[in-house]
Amino acid sequence: MQIYRNLVPVLSLLVAVILAVLPWGLSDAGRLALALLPGSIIFYWVMSSPGMLSVFSVFISGLVLDVLGGGYLGHWAIVYLVAFGASVLLLRFDFIVLGIGGFLYPGVVVAMLGVSYLLGSIMAGVLPASTFLSAGVMAIVCFPVIYGLLWVMDRPSLMGQKDSQWTGSRVLP
Repeated sequence: MQIYRNLVPVLSLLVAVILAVLPWGLSDAGRLALALLPGSIIFYWVMSSPGMLSVFSVFISGLVLDVLGGGYLGHWAIVYLVAFGASVLLLRFDFIVLGIGGFLYPGVVVAMLGVSYLLGSIMAGVLPASTFLSAGVMAIVCFPVIYGLLWVMDRPSLMGQKDSQWTGSRVLP
């Protein structure tokens, strides 16, 4: 079951990237919000199980989104690396112990949106700021649902362990 435990973060990130690429028929803000959802996966796994998600897998997931989505190569890879770095920075200051780790996710979204806006304006021209604001609000509103799904996948009963053996995850408030 240790293999399952090690693959869950990477597989959940891959599923989020694939969901972000699918043609849902959404507006620009909806497509941008879907592209931000892997950032919430990154945030969860960095905060709950440090070391389970590598920088390499985060970078590759961004490149996969760029290639499959037809975007500029490296755009989402850089955005996801910013999400990873911001999450690690928050973890380093141990906000999770203070009980406010989950409430700092909007700051990670703002960092991702800022980098995405900067890279998008350099590469392709500027989208309206309302698109970025709407996408950020949608990503923040969806975070509790994503957190709940990931928390259920991270439970010990699904990994073949008893609760008394479960030493791992630091959970968000």
